[in-house]
Amino acid sequence: MATITTRAGKGSALTFNEVDDNFINLNSDGVSNASAISSLTTTVSGKVSKAGDTMSGALVNQSIVSHEYSNNNVSGSSVTLASPTTSLLRLTNSSLTSVSGVAAGVNGQLLKVINKTGNTISIENESASAAAAARIQTGTGANITLSNNASLSLVYDSLSGRWNIVGSAAASSGASGINYISNPSADADTSFWSTYADAAGSQPVDGAGGSPNVLWS
Repeated sequence: MATITTRAGKGSALTFNEVDDNFINLNSDGVSNASAISSLTTTVSGKVSKAGDTMSGALVNQSIVSHEYSNNNVSGSSVTLASPTTSLLRLTNSSLTSVSGVAAGVNGQLLKVINKTGNTISIENESASAAAAARIQTGTGANITLSNNASLSLVYDSLSGRWNIVGSAAASSGASGINYISNPSADADTSFWSTYADAAGSQPVDGAGGSPNVLWS
């Protein structure tokens, strides 16, 4: 610990030499402790002590270097991905069809997933195939489709014990927007639909009336 001369401690104003000595001592102390500071990066799961007091518990490795990535070659369906060791995860196995969860993370942990399998993958919402704390909430209430080369971002919420999707690129829930037409496909019946025959022309006149000659049942 550096020796510092203060005005309060001395009882009078500091001389120029005393001020210079304070800076020299601070600088020397910082250099001498450089190795101790750097060692913190290698004791992620250890303990940090200062002046005899011990701070217990594990420090969280949050992939400080944001461009760190890893490849995951897991295959199969309804797969739970292992606990991520990097902030960017590339899925690479062409035999992977769906992901049901990611091993439980820590609160606020961020994970980006990129589909590099060459195929479409399903990201399952609240899948019972994964442990409760490893499940994913897609935000749509349904599974979403992750196309090849598409990506998504997840954040872990320890209060709910879930991974939450917070953003995606080229991912889809299978819907293409809101369909404002009632009974759009007419699969069960022809309610809300009617036939018409407008006057000849390149486009409908009013979409009603006339004597249509099409079969609609």
